Amino acid sequence: NYAVADKLALIARLGIGLSIIFSYPLNFVGLREGVLALIGKQKQAARRSWHAVSTVLLLAVMNGLALVVKDLGALAAFSGAIAGSAIIYIFPAAMFLKSAAVQRAKGTGAAPGAPRYKKSEILANWLMAGLGVLLAVVGGVVSAKGL
Repeated sequence: NYAVADKLALIARLGIGLSIIFSYPLNFVGLREGVLALIGKQKQAARRSWHAVSTVLLLAVMNGLALVVKDLGALAAFSGAIAGSAIIYIFPAAMFLKSAAVQRAKGTGAAPGAPRYKKSEILANWLMAGLGVLLAVVGGVVSAKGL
């Protein structure tokens, strides 16, 4: 929103553009390693053939998405709806429920001073996780309409 003739704004735009261009390879390496780990191909990732194929496929998918998606704000809203609900509601409840399950599995052999969870707390966390899923679905559907 700065004037076209503003030299400092031009320098700032160039700096941001250069930082995006030169940080892309660093971000892409992390993406490629993460995707290969997700599909269980970490050991093959060191091979040249896997490296080249995975790089070309990921670039093709990303460029295809870039051609189709015109509104990045809608994409950010979609990912925010899903990730926000997960971080705020689902993950904390899941951690609590896992802790309660571990304590329940230990039974009377739990360490002294270990927390004792009430059934009402467990139920409340199940409800909170369910609410998080519901909000993620509703938010995802509403924001997907903008895509």
